[in-house]
Amino acid sequence: MVSVTEASTDPAAVLGVGPFSPTETEVGLYQLYITSILTLEERRSHSSSIFASVIAACVGAGGIADLQLVPLAVACLFMAWVWLRSLDYYADLARVKWRTALEIEANFPLRPFTVEYEKLKLEKQKRRRTAGLIARERMMPKSIILFSAGYLAFAIGQTAYLWYRSGSGV
Repeated sequence: MVSVTEASTDPAAVLGVGPFSPTETEVGLYQLYITSILTLEERRSHSSSIFASVIAACVGAGGIADLQLVPLAVACLFMAWVWLRSLDYYADLARVKWRTALEIEANFPLRPFTVEYEKLKLEKQKRRRTAGLIARERMMPKSIILFSAGYLAFAIGQTAYLWYRSGSGV
């Protein structure tokens, strides 16, 4: 494998000219995969923005219109759960796409994503308990689920307590 510093000064290595030259089909497939990975990341980001906006709009509308909070909490809980499942799907799909791209890249004289991945693994080993991007992004819907479920538990408990105190539960 050609190192990144060698490849940057050797045009033949950058262009893939040499004994281990990738075929035109491999280069085209590799470009297609990288493009599809970038598109997937954009869709994931856009999807997360939409979920966050809709949940924020529901909470804002509930505050402005003085709506009942229990149905709002249920709606937020459901939307956050769907958001979390969506992130899981995008993460699984991205993982498969990157593995495939790295397999294609294995035939190239210059392997920028393989080098980047190896460097990232070394950095993660230096810093313990480093959460990845998807793990950090999953914190928002998890927090919304936690707060919504907590509020629902509180509301149910409060209703049960008031019902019991009123004499209806005796």
